[in-house]
Parts: sequence; C-alpha cells; structure tokens
Amino acid sequence: MLIAIKGAGDLATGIACRLHRCGFQIVCTDIEKPTTVRCTVAFSRAVYDGAATVTGVTARLAKDAADARRIIGEGEIPILIDPEYKEAKKLEPAVLVDAIIAKKNIGTKITDAPLVVGIGPGFTSGVDCHFCVESNRGHDMGRTLYEGSPEPDTATPGNVGGFSGERIIRATADGIWHPVVKITDVVEKDQLVAYAGEEPVYANMGGIVRGMLPEGTPVTKGLKSGARSKTASPPPIRPTPSRAAFWRVYCTIPNCWRENKMQGDIKMSKLASCGGCGAKVGAGMLSQILQGIPTVKDENLLVGYDTSDDAAVYKVSDDLAIVQTLDFFPPIVDDPYMFGQIAAANAISDIYAMGATPKIALNIMTVTPQMSKEMIHEVLRGGYEKAYEAGVIIAGGHTINDQEPKYGLSVTGFAHPDEIRMNCTPLEGDVLILTKPLGIGITTTANRAELAPPELYQRAVKQMATLNKYACEIAQKYRVHSMTDVTGFALMGHATEMARGSDLTIVIDSAKVPVLPGVQPLAEMGLIPEGAYRNRQFAGPTARFAESVPLYLQDILYDPQTSGGLLIAVDAHDAEKLLAELLQCENVPGAAIIGCVEQYQDCSIYVK
Repeated sequence: MLIAIKGAGDLATGIACRLHRCGFQIVCTDIEKPTTVRCTVAFSRAVYDGAATVTGVTARLAKDAADARRIIGEGEIPILIDPEYKEAKKLEPAVLVDAIIAKKNIGTKITDAPLVVGIGPGFTSGVDCHFCVESNRGHDMGRTLYEGSPEPDTATPGNVGGFSGERIIRATADGIWHPVVKITDVVEKDQLVAYAGEEPVYANMGGIVRGMLPEGTPVTKGLKSGARSKTASPPPIRPTPSRAAFWRVYCTIPNCWRENKMQGDIKMSKLASCGGCGAKVGAGMLSQILQGIPTVKDENLLVGYDTSDDAAVYKVSDDLAIVQTLDFFPPIVDDPYMFGQIAAANAISDIYAMGATPKIALNIMTVTPQMSKEMIHEVLRGGYEKAYEAGVIIAGGHTINDQEPKYGLSVTGFAHPDEIRMNCTPLEGDVLILTKPLGIGITTTANRAELAPPELYQRAVKQMATLNKYACEIAQKYRVHSMTDVTGFALMGHATEMARGSDLTIVIDSAKVPVLPGVQPLAEMGLIPEGAYRNRQFAGPTARFAESVPLYLQDILYDPQTSGGLLIAVDAHDAEKLLAELLQCENVPGAAIIGCVEQYQDCSIYVK
C-alpha cells in the first residue's frame, strides 16, 4: 500500500521513516527550495543533495511519478518536487498525510485519497480531511481528532526550557542564506551565526544550534532559518522527530491496510513485527477460522477449544485431570533474559487460569540469523528460571530457524476434575476481581516510540514477569466459579468470552479498574497498539459504554495485555476476603474489585 506525505521536513520525515519500517510504500513531496531548519533529520535535504538518509532510511530525489515508482521498487522513499500534489497523485496513494505544518491548509482536499490525514492547525475532520492530528506541544500532542480541528496557530514558538521566541534564528533580510556555524555548535548570545544576503544574523541567546538552513537557501526577512536550545553541552544527535504523530497516523490507517513490518537495529523487540500477546490472531478472526473444523467427541475431554478456554483438560481418573496448554510469542522487550521470563510466565499462566498446578513443560523457540548464541542462551535461561519459580520442570523442547524470534512453553499441569475453573461458568451475583493493572500494550507501544517513562516501562516489565501462581493459590481457598487470565484479547475480550459462555452480562465499573500509573497520558496521546483495534472489533458489537467513560479509558480496556492478571468471578460473600488476602501478597501487583455478573440485559459487557 502506498502512502503519500506532503512535506519532507523533520516531522514528515519522522512519520515517513516509521511507516516505511512498518512495510508501507512511501512517497514524499516538497517545494523546490525547502526551508527545513532541522535539515540533518529531514528528507528535504534530498532536494539539494539528491539523497538523504535518516535513521537508516534513504530518501532519493525523483524526477517524476515514473521515477518515483522505480525508487519505491528499490526499497527507498522518493522525494518529488511537487508542491501542487500533481505527480504524487498519479501514483494513486491509498492514504495522504499532509505534514507540511504550514499552520493552515494550503490545498489538501478530503477527496485527494481514500484516507486523508491532516497534521497540525488548519484542518477540520470531516471537511478537508478524514482525521486530524494535534501537533501543538502539551498533553494532547499526537492525539487523533475525529471531529473538529487542532489548536490554532498562536504565531508564538512553543516554550521549551523557559524559552520561546528567542530560540528561533530568523533571517534579517531577503537574500541567500550563508550560515557561519553548524548544527551542534555551541554559540553565545549576540554571536554571529549567519548572513542573510549581506546582512549579519546574531544569536538572541546562547546554547546549542539545533537547526540551520543549508548554504544557498533563498530566504525572506523574518523567515525561521535556525534554532537553538539552552543546553550546557551538545547532546548526541539522535533523529527522533514526531514519534507521537507517527503513532496517531499509523492508528488511523485501517487494519486491513497495515502490513506491520517493524524493523530496526539488533534488539530483541526490533527483530519482530509485533510482540507479546499483541501478536495473537484476533479473537473474531480466530472464531471464523475454527468454524467447520471437526471435533472429536470424548467424554473425558472436559475442556476443548469450543469454549475459548485457556487450556485443554482431559480427565484421567475420577480424581485426576491433565491440563495442557501451549503459548509462545515474539519478544516484547529487548532484554533476552526478561523476554524468556515473561514468555514463560505467560505460558504457565494458562494453567493457573484453569485452577490447576503446572508441573512439566517443553520449550518452543524460533531463532533468527541476527541472534547470537549468547542471546539465545539468555532467553532460555530466563524461561528456565521462571519455570523453576513456578515449580515446573522444563524437560526439553523444539527450536527452529525463522525470520522472527519467538519463545514460549508447552505446559502440562494437573488438577482434580471437580476443581477445574473455566472461563464460561460465572454465576449471577458473582463479583469480579482483577489481579494485575492494565496498560501493558500501551506502555510497550510507547516504549517502541521511545515515549514511555522509564519507571513505567520497568514496572510493566516486572509485572509481566510476575507469576499468577500466588493469586491462583489464594483464589483456590474461596468459592471461585470462573477464572481466566487477561492477555492478548484484553479485559474486554476475555470478559466477553466469560459473558457469552454463561449467557450473562458482565458489568465493569471503569473507575475501579486498576491501571498502571502513567498509562493515561500515553493513551490520550493515542499510543494504542494495533491489537486493541482488533479487540474492539471482536468485543465492541456486544459491549455498551456509559457516556461518561472517556475514549482513552475505553482504549485501555481494549488494550492487549501480555502475561496479564487473573480475572476471577467469585461468590459475593467471599469477594472482600479474597481481595484483602490478594492485597496482602507482595507477589500480586494490584488486585481490585472491578465489577459484577448480572442477569443478561441487552449486551454482554456494560461499562459504566
């Protein structure tokens, strides 16, 4: 699928790079003499030099639409000098993103492509574009606006570190730009930094030069021609423009158009297109796939795939049942050891979700040519140590070569046949308890975009590696009627399976649902993983939200979790006692009563 991006400045480049890494074909347009100040991190440089490379992605100047097709075929991004969007339109892009940041719409129409996205002020959703993305600094930066417009241009540069207008270097006259300093240079206040024609240009403040127009650029008096920051020493040059804007553009693209082929440097999470339980085939798609598959009837098969349960259960005798599961996924973290820990904890969790005790497991692993022996060893070591904590013996396994790394376990557990806890057996009047906060998918998505606060990310990693063993052991003391673990299908998806299987309605009190601290602003920014949209497609048709539930919170409820907590339906008389004991356990990250089970109303899930 082809995406056209108007503009090749730093923001447009950030969007282009990341969409390109996702497997989309990209073409950018620009003017004949681009005036991108942060030219070292912008594809606009290709207009002057013929080519420009940013974060390993190369853009190349194209003569026309035919030449652009050739460049796309060679795996690069063509840059067309096409301010009127005539040549690029010949390519018939499926998506048009206006990332010129002209502070107004200078010609984009909603009919220019099947999907048109406007970045920054000057656009109105449903009028000149299908969606807008907020570009102003602050809490809402990167947020998708499905109606209305982004904040208007104030004509005042954003405040950064207590400085606004003085950060900007402006041309003092009409003419040709001649810089005398370069990006990363440290300058003093009133130091000569450039000439606009014959007129000198001086710095209004000291600091590091963050941007500077290239030599020979035509300028007009007052034109923004450079920028600097008030920093004591030059920071490392790391081209990271418009991360939030990328994710919002990405999330506006319909799921069926996404190829989702994230690539990058040699880090575990960058070797995979998606990670953790977010890699699951959507619940709706899975149910369609399984339709018509013949099943073998056996009176001893207590739980099969027809109930969408966490594991299969086979009765061996009147007092013994075997519980069997298999779970593996691509890396969700960069640390190989922690990846092994998380993958093992997640796989073993399916046994706990059935109320059983895990005993033996087999590794399942795929490795890529980029993975070193040490990396593979650390993944396995993490899995073995987590299994040991669970009392599980890893007795072998199977490893193959693949294009993406994956790891997990096939786990066998045991339980009394009468003590199996299925996901479809809650009773009317039961109280719902969740044993881990939500927000894992949003946090890891933000981390990929380098927007997740480190303390939040570390907490999420620790939570994913925490076994549900301790919550399960406590729950077994009480009258628990149904149980499941919340993973890739999100709280809404797994609660939907619980409701549909019992012909009851799950009522969720959104204000009581535990959420990782720091996730809310990320959700409001729109850093939502693709799996959340699949979950909404599955659970949304039979769910109903009160008008008071904000959109960001809905997104959190649909957020796919990796190694999430247990969702427990317990007798109302035992709920408070069970919760109190869970909260006293240091290995239970954050239990809370989140709702109840009621007689079926007009929906499977009601969120108030």
